[in-house]
Amino acid sequence: PNPAQNKVEVQFSREAMPKSLAIYDTTGKLLNKQFFMEGTDTAIVDVSFFNNGVYFLSFQTNRGTIIKRIIKN
Repeated sequence: PNPAQNKVEVQFSREAMPKSLAIYDTTGKLLNKQFFMEGTDTAIVDVSFFNNGVYFLSFQTNRGTIIKRIIKN
């Protein structure tokens, strides 16, 4: 994963549109949850308020769950 400082942008295909996003730390603690409007194909996630470290973005889509690991610098 590429390091992020303020924002992370995730593009989705038309077949896997995001419905919601949950952000977890490495202990599995839920830090934030947000929902997306139908038809959204890009998620911009603000990580500026997180401490430096590794986080997991768990996207619920119409095709299942997609998990992405990010590093906040």
